[in-house]
Amino acid sequence: MPHDPPYLPAPGALLTDLYQLTMLQGYVERDMLDGAVFEFFARKPPACRNFYLAAGLEQVLDYLEQLHFTQAELDWLSGLGLFRPTFLDYLAGLRFSGEVQAMAEGTPFFADEPVLRVVAPLPEAQLVESRLINLLHFQTLIASKAARLTLAASGRPLVDFGLRRAHGAEAGLLAARASYLAGFQASATVLAGAQFGIPLAGTMAHSFVQAHLDEAEAFEHFARSLPQSVVLLIDTYDTEAAARKVVELAPRLAAAGIRVQGCAWTAATLASMPAGCAPSSTVAGWAMRPSSPAATWTNTRCAGCWRRARRSTASASAPGWIPPATCRTWTASTSCRSTPASRGASVRRARVPGRGANRSGGATTTAATAVATA
Repeated sequence: MPHDPPYLPAPGALLTDLYQLTMLQGYVERDMLDGAVFEFFARKPPACRNFYLAAGLEQVLDYLEQLHFTQAELDWLSGLGLFRPTFLDYLAGLRFSGEVQAMAEGTPFFADEPVLRVVAPLPEAQLVESRLINLLHFQTLIASKAARLTLAASGRPLVDFGLRRAHGAEAGLLAARASYLAGFQASATVLAGAQFGIPLAGTMAHSFVQAHLDEAEAFEHFARSLPQSVVLLIDTYDTEAAARKVVELAPRLAAAGIRVQGCAWTAATLASMPAGCAPSSTVAGWAMRPSSPAATWTNTRCAGCWRRARRSTASASAPGWIPPATCRTWTASTSCRSTPASRGASVRRARVPGRGANRSGGATTTAATAVATA
């Protein structure tokens, strides 16, 4: 793994809502520069989902440290005809000088409980609102969902394969980070491994099987090409027939020192199977692993599907946030805290260069003991 992750350019100060800038101009003109407090919290959650998992703090802090308007951005704003030269001069010198107080990432929280608090001069706190909500909302959404999937899986490894369905590159990358923070074992998104140190995992696609004239030949080709991680996709054509081909192939591979670690099939195949008819009944002794979008495991069959599957050995490091064995309820208390550094999502305490703004990873509120239904 590279020591230095690839450089990802910041979106820039223009990634905000127009009304933030129009309000800022009003504040500056009236000299309304006193301190203000903005808080991020979630309102009433859906039924049977009464806890969230905090995520996104690291990206918030990075954004605040880098916040400034470039000359090109200022020139573009000037061309809109909405902003006076004195206000644009103010924006040219704007840097975030406030303080951030926040829950550590991976901390469970509840409705109406502040997750992050910004204390800063009013124009600065106002300007950053849109991007902060954007970063915190999305990652908290994914982490909270991933926490429930982790509970439902009851210790079985989960891998993020969501990039292709994500709404853009940043969403795919941050979804991999948030799900790993919440207990997933790995991600298929290569950039998430380079950028955040998340373990990578992957199997094969139907196209690889279809590129071969024979399904068994495709399995053997893949196994010999990647002998250290052999998980074979068996639902391209006939799932049961493919499972038998894996059983027949396994001894020949074993003679060459190659171990079949498991088989995979997609959510659509799994959903179409009658209860109790998963391929694990055919391939006795082999680890059978559903390869599924995360949403599949929210349905009523998820617990049964996991019980029918055997735990795969192709797991990565253990999660820093350890859910209990039950897949129904979870007790969250003030003593429950993640270890973000071990999850590739360190929460640092530092100062914004030259501005004296504290970066804080400590919780500012106390979560009462409660029972959350997954």
